[in-house]
Amino acid sequence: MSDASGAVYGYFRIYGAIGWRFLLCATGAPPNRTQSLISNPYDNKIYELAADEKAVLPLAWIAAEWNLDISEMAPVTERLGYLMEHGQKVSQHLMIDAWVKEACKQSGCNEGDYFTEQHLKFISEYVSKRMYVYLTKKPIRSN
Repeated sequence: MSDASGAVYGYFRIYGAIGWRFLLCATGAPPNRTQSLISNPYDNKIYELAADEKAVLPLAWIAAEWNLDISEMAPVTERLGYLMEHGQKVSQHLMIDAWVKEACKQSGCNEGDYFTEQHLKFISEYVSKRMYVYLTKKPIRSN
């Protein structure tokens, strides 16, 4: 966003919770231009770009002096909680996906192969052991 003198301000907000304003250049930019790029925090391939009168945030709000208001912390905490939940779900999905791929590899089952009874037994044991350790935070004792 640029003001009448060509100063350009940027604003970045993460997950609708915490925002930063920064001065990109003090002069020299085309005056009074505004653009906003808003991405879906759960899938950043989905985004919307808007310019000038369609931009979401007004320059007056970005350029204004900000004061931290402690009463605004509850929504921040709530939104960061959503971020943590989402991160945990994504992490767990990647972890389980890696277990299954590694189990298939170690069982000798290659992409395009049909699962045999032996493959299924090995994969089930491999994934269940890791799931047990993950959920209980206890190591498996080997005999």
